[in-house]
Amino acid sequence: MLATFFSIAFAILLFFYPGAQDFVPHGGVMAVTMIVTATLFILLVAIAHMFAWSPLQRVEQNLTPRLVRLFRDDIHIKHPTYWILLFSLVTYMLAIGVVFSGIIKPIYFLAGWLVILGISIDSFHHLLRRINSYFDPMTAVEHLSDQAQQHVRNDDNAALCDSFESLAEIAVKAVERTLPSLCNEAVNQTQIAARYYLESSKSVSHTHHDQKPVGDEVSFTLFFLFQRLELVHDKALEEGMEPICSNIITALGKIAIDAAKLDLSLVSYPIHFLGKFAHHAQVMGLPDVAEKATCTLTEVSRVIIEEVDLKYYDLKEPFFSIIYQLEEIAKETFRQDKQMQIDLLEQPFHDLKALFDHERVATHQDRDAVVADIDRVLGEFTELALVMKTLPPIPEVKEEEEPVPQQ
Repeated sequence: MLATFFSIAFAILLFFYPGAQDFVPHGGVMAVTMIVTATLFILLVAIAHMFAWSPLQRVEQNLTPRLVRLFRDDIHIKHPTYWILLFSLVTYMLAIGVVFSGIIKPIYFLAGWLVILGISIDSFHHLLRRINSYFDPMTAVEHLSDQAQQHVRNDDNAALCDSFESLAEIAVKAVERTLPSLCNEAVNQTQIAARYYLESSKSVSHTHHDQKPVGDEVSFTLFFLFQRLELVHDKALEEGMEPICSNIITALGKIAIDAAKLDLSLVSYPIHFLGKFAHHAQVMGLPDVAEKATCTLTEVSRVIIEEVDLKYYDLKEPFFSIIYQLEEIAKETFRQDKQMQIDLLEQPFHDLKALFDHERVATHQDRDAVVADIDRVLGEFTELALVMKTLPPIPEVKEEEEPVPQQ
């Protein structure tokens, strides 16, 4: 915008400064200058596009094959390019007018041309910045997320799934190359795009042209997304990258909350995958991921109760799913550490039960059924605690050192 501002200021100066006419070059000189400038802009745009392809292809190999298509369809690259080509065409026409037209004074041609020259300089600057942004993996991930949101606005679920797959592919390659920050950014941008999709599905202005029910379409898209996140999570487990696994758990929790605001029946899907990922992490020796999952499930429950209108919704399905996943995590924790205090395993269920004393659900018709299921789990852990107290302590068996044979 800086070049545009100065060009407008200079054009105004040409009109109002009395001696400006003396500084205007001869018509022939002005025409040659304009033609050379227009040709230079065409060459610069061509060079910028030509030299972008080689590094772009290298970035594509490290990220996703869809990056080149995203670059080709980017309106922030198309529009400045079209504007500069239009500027060059208009400049050629103005140059001819300066030479052959005797009606309009050269100063008017120069003032108008300076304005569009300033706009063209800013457009070329924006074009270069946009092209360079594709060489930064972090920014390229943001571009893919923006494209996913554009597909949502266009009501193109197939293209949206392609964007989710591209983001997952970047995340998997980032794990393989030990780039946790890039992987986490891809997961976070996936969650942001999923939130936008769920919010748009809830919006009255969002129309669906398919014959399928909206709920089925949303369920399919979410399952596709969760399967891609599962690929990333499994790869991160293989590499033992706990921060990535924990970040995926957090992303699933956020998606569960956004799904609850659209339709409470959709909550069971992200909760299922969240518990599944946590269990796999426990088996692979990453207990911190399970602790993160327990906290996330409790927080999801709190947000649903406090922020979602539950008056006409069935609470049993989503909260039974949450209770089941919490129970599975607690059982696996105990299997791996028999010395674990039962009180610690029970605490998430006490916290969950306390949430149902909230005024928003205190009179809900499904409250008693959910609380009864929580009490069932607490009862099982109480019985387990009694059994553990009756068992004698397991003596520690010291391994005898093998005698070293004397030579």
